[in-house]
Order: sequence, then structure tokens, then C-alpha cells
Amino acid sequence: MTRITKDKFSGGAGVATGDLADDLRDVADDLASVKAGASIAAGAVSATAAADIVALAAPGPTAVTTTDIAAVAAPGPAPTVVVDVGETYGVADGLIIGAPTTPSTQAVDPGAVIEWNANIAAGYAFANAVGMYWAAQVDYKVSTGAKRMDIGQAMYAWIVIKENGAGVVAMHVVLGTAAALGAEVIPNDAAIDASVTHARWCKLALCHASRTADAVVACTQDPSYMKKWGGAGTTLINDLKAKYNVAVTAIAELVTLEGTVRTMANDLKAKYNINVTAVAELQTVGGTLRTLANEVKADLAEARAIANEVRTDLNALGSATLKTTKG
Repeated sequence: MTRITKDKFSGGAGVATGDLADDLRDVADDLASVKAGASIAAGAVSATAAADIVALAAPGPTAVTTTDIAAVAAPGPAPTVVVDVGETYGVADGLIIGAPTTPSTQAVDPGAVIEWNANIAAGYAFANAVGMYWAAQVDYKVSTGAKRMDIGQAMYAWIVIKENGAGVVAMHVVLGTAAALGAEVIPNDAAIDASVTHARWCKLALCHASRTADAVVACTQDPSYMKKWGGAGTTLINDLKAKYNVAVTAIAELVTLEGTVRTMANDLKAKYNINVTAVAELQTVGGTLRTLANEVKADLAEARAIANEVRTDLNALGSATLKTTKG
């Protein structure tokens, strides 16, 4: 810039020369560079209008405190084991087998004759569509007059109802093979066919005998294998039983699936609680960041105030310069 000469101040009249005057002229030279209209506009640095960042009003999610879902206490239903009912074979009424009036006996060796008894209630049954009524039978002979087992052996026997043709229906015993206790085998249907000599028969009861000592025999009888006569409703009854068993199987599968879902639900609950903990930690970090942000905002406000003060000072200096140059 052009240096201001001594005659710039009132034409230089009445101004003493010397160091002070030179210094003032130097200041005037510097301020002369501030031109008219170059003052900083008021409010160039404005205040931050937004309020401080505040904490979250509502708390974060809470952990699930309920206990884990427990297993189903009661087991599901079991499939029925009742034998299918028959239309031309089966017991229509009664004929329930039970303990004998005279207990079964076992003679000592070498004869070892067994008197194997059972009581059978009165009842009516069909075999090959031929009906037969029996009065109550006391001490029905499953086996008599012969040795059947050695000491320590056991065996099974079927009582079946057979039709021998010409309208003749009768009860028939099918003896199994004696074997060591626990190794005895129930005669299968082929064995029954062989004993009866044909396949026109149905089961009434399964009997079991065990010779535990020289003259000791234990006998039991199970009527649950009895085939029931269903008459005209046979097909429907058997179909319903089959569907019931399918439903029971489905229920058992659902119980298993319920256990799987229960495990998954408990696992999800655990993972949810982990996430809740993470959210709480993030909220803590957020609080720290919020505090820092508010501190930065305060620092900006302070810097803004300083900037405005500097602006005011610069504008004042600009006005003084204009006055000086004009004077």
C-alpha cells in the first residue's frame, strides 16, 4: 500500500514530527487497507438453536425373568393293544379266564406230573361264523397227567376257540415248548395252525407256567389276547381303532416336537437377555457420547462468542480507519 506521508494529517500542519508521529502513521497505513463496507455483518456467527442432547426418556428393554418353559409333566396316551374285533370269529360275551379254584400242582421227579388249571367264565363265541355257548368252567385243564417241565423251566400255552366243521365249535389248548425260565417262547400262529390242523380258530387266552422247585409251579393267565366279535360293526370298529392309534402316534410326535420348541424358546430367551445386556451397554456408551457432544456444543458456543467479539473489534477498527483516512 502507499505509505501515508506526514501531510496526510491535517495537511501536516501542527503535527510534531518524531517517533510517535511515525508510529501513528504506520498504524494508519495498516488500517487504511480496511475499505469502506468491509465490516463483518452482525450475527455472522449465530448461536446453536438446538437444545442440549438429552438422555433417552424411556429405559431400554428388560431381561426376561420368567423361568424356563418346563417339560410336559404327563406322558401322552399310548396306542391301544386290543386285538382287532372279528366278524366271523371272536368272543361275543363272557369267557373271561381267571385263577383256578384248585391251584395248579406239580409232582416231584421223576414223574413230575403237572395239573395246570384255570377257571373260565360262561360265555358265547363264534368260530367261522358258527356260534357256541359254554357254561362256566371250573379248573379247566390246560394240561393234566403228564410231565411238562424240568425244575427251572417255564412254558406258554394258548387256549383257542376252533371250528371243526359240521357246526362243531370247541376250545383247544396249544402247548409251547418248555425252556429255561426267561427263554420260553410264545407259540406263533403257524404253531397254532399245526396244532389245530387248520386256520379256523381265534385266541381266547394266553397261559404261562413256571416250575421253580421240585414240587412248586407258578401259573398265570392273560385274557387280554382275546379276540372280540364285532358283528356288523367289525369294519368300522377296526378302522376306528387304527385311526386312534395313528392319532396317538401323532400326539407322541407332537410331544417330542413340543420338547424341541421348548428348548428353542429357552435358548431364544437366553439370547434375548444377552441382547438386552448389549443394549444396556450401548445406552451407557450413548450417555458418554451425549455428554461429549454437549461439551463440544458448549465449546462451540464459547468459540462463537469469541468470534463475535473479534468481529465487533474488527468493525470498530474498520470505522476508525475510515475516519482516519478521511480526516
